[in-house]
Amino acid sequence: MGKSRVLFWGQVPVKRSALPELLVDLTQWPTADPSALNEHRRIRFRQGQEAVSLFVERPDIPLAEIERRTTVRTAQLYRLLDRCLATHEDGRINGFRGLLPYKHLKGYERRAVVEASKPRGRGGAAGALGHLLGRLPSLRRWLEREAAARDQPLRSGEVREVRKTMRRLHKQFLEKCREAGVRADEWPFNRDEQGYRSIQTFVSAHKRSMTQERGERGESMRGGDIKPMVSAAGQEKPPPALLPFDAVQFDGHKLDLRITLRFVDPFGLETVFELVRLFILVCLDVATRAALGYHIAVSPEYDSDDVAKALQACFGPHTAPTMTIPNIRVRDGGGFPSQYFEQALYPGWRWFQYDNAKANLANATLERLSGITGCYVHAGRLGVPDDRAFIERFFAVLARSGLHQVPGTTGASVEDIVRKLGDLGDDLHLLMTLDELVQVVEVLLGDYNGESHGGLGGRSPLEAMAYWLAKPGVQIRRLPSAKRRELMFLQEARIVCVRGTRTLHVNFGGERYTSDVLRDKVDLRGQRIRVYFNIQDIRQLHAYAMDGAELGVLVPPRPWNRTAHSLRQRQEIKRLVRLGKLRYRPDDDAIAAYAAYKRGMASKNKKAATSLAELIGPQANTKVAQSGERVRVHTDSNPAVPSSVDATPSVATLQAQTSSDKQAGLDKLGGAATKPKPKALSIRRTLNY
Repeated sequence: MGKSRVLFWGQVPVKRSALPELLVDLTQWPTADPSALNEHRRIRFRQGQEAVSLFVERPDIPLAEIERRTTVRTAQLYRLLDRCLATHEDGRINGFRGLLPYKHLKGYERRAVVEASKPRGRGGAAGALGHLLGRLPSLRRWLEREAAARDQPLRSGEVREVRKTMRRLHKQFLEKCREAGVRADEWPFNRDEQGYRSIQTFVSAHKRSMTQERGERGESMRGGDIKPMVSAAGQEKPPPALLPFDAVQFDGHKLDLRITLRFVDPFGLETVFELVRLFILVCLDVATRAALGYHIAVSPEYDSDDVAKALQACFGPHTAPTMTIPNIRVRDGGGFPSQYFEQALYPGWRWFQYDNAKANLANATLERLSGITGCYVHAGRLGVPDDRAFIERFFAVLARSGLHQVPGTTGASVEDIVRKLGDLGDDLHLLMTLDELVQVVEVLLGDYNGESHGGLGGRSPLEAMAYWLAKPGVQIRRLPSAKRRELMFLQEARIVCVRGTRTLHVNFGGERYTSDVLRDKVDLRGQRIRVYFNIQDIRQLHAYAMDGAELGVLVPPRPWNRTAHSLRQRQEIKRLVRLGKLRYRPDDDAIAAYAAYKRGMASKNKKAATSLAELIGPQANTKVAQSGERVRVHTDSNPAVPSSVDATPSVATLQAQTSSDKQAGLDKLGGAATKPKPKALSIRRTLNY
């Protein structure tokens, strides 16, 4: 393994062969946002991240091999490890924040004595003022008060010098230094200008900080002018997909079905509300026609956040909903690729194809997807659905074989005969509920992956994938563990400004978010930071500095930290409060009051019922209890404990979760536990005249 040395975790020496469990689990390390870096620094960060991950997670790999793979020299690797294990000012280790290029882990501290000025001498006093103010905290507080008072108007009954000149301030500063015991041979008295320029710079910096705090508004950043990359060679169409995950097509489809939300009050009385038609978002592998993942958008229209949710569903182990409909299950040999094949867990796509719908064109989402998976993105031409023929045909099959067979279907058009045959009128109790829809879609997509296709030589998509993955020499690129933890960055970053005088905070969604770490970081006052959040639960913001360093988790005050809710729901609640349509007491749950308000309108308004369904969730097992005039939403989980935004499991957890499913899945496909045995390939020749 080559020559190794001892690392220091705080004051504790550790070796590579005996790293503590806390250090081995990289999912617990503070993270960094590489999208905040330019291309050159992002490449350096990726190389260092891969080298550190191999060093920690793969102790069997020699240091020479790590250097060959990542181009990070051994001496540089140990320097990076020292930076990662050093203690941050928030009390944790630096983690991946220590890998950020040109990131100063601590401020400059002068140690050398400032020498007296010499004839024609320049410089030599860097950090002298900071060193002096560090020795004399009372002098720092006085200087900050004086710098702030220069631009503040007089208060009622206040008498002081207005707009004190810099010369006057410098003279008083020297008097304060003499009172504090600073000797004549020390800075600032041993310099020609006696620290005048340093005082001037300090006051100017303090003024800029105060101006930003008062005047700037934290606004959302919708990404830059980065355009999606069409192809590596600038061609109009991507190359044909020959292997699994060579190309993935994505699209959203409005369900041709009337959906309801079933509500049961504490007295056992059932109320049914009809929703607007919902959308399903699916990613399809072109080579095998397999559905990789999906997301049901419980809203009248889907947006870029729903697109990010659908993309995240294609990586990692598939999570199936709880089945409550009797005798409904996925057929033998059906399911999703991530339930059967290890290569389908966190695959690295080559091409990502999508249409030109407005929600799909979020440059920030596409840029992050391309950066994490290393894929090219290709937008289809407007009005030419044949550019994504496989996903378009998939939705046609899904509708024809499933959703058009259900009572309450709206058919493909107004003239469609199934629309009349499936019409139930106003009897909403016979319509499919949202919870049942989730289960039916899970079974339909799972069965689709297990059914034979003519275009695959009589194989099913899962059998076709098993065939290609079992061929000798076929290598499927997979995302390294470091990039798997970045899947949360598929969401769009929001840029906010740190504000406050005593307690620092950021404004987001009309509320003040803060934490124990941010509250005392005075150096961030007036600075902009990046925040990420779970689109379904904004009780937490994951904050990052503009250089990519993690700042921790920020939380809002009561009552917004009690029940999970989205940004759109909070904005709607605040709008209703301004209009006087919604009221609740300070100790009440605002989300519960909003749910009660929407429930009162749901019987007459489909959009209100859809908002209520979005609040509850497809399978949240939520019960709404009514007690007098106060209504609260009770969930199975503890509402006081916010869920984490980053739900990416560790490698060990991932292997434990998928081992049993993969074993059972290979048996369903007719193969052994180690080598699947797909059907023999049948090649057909088609002649076009």
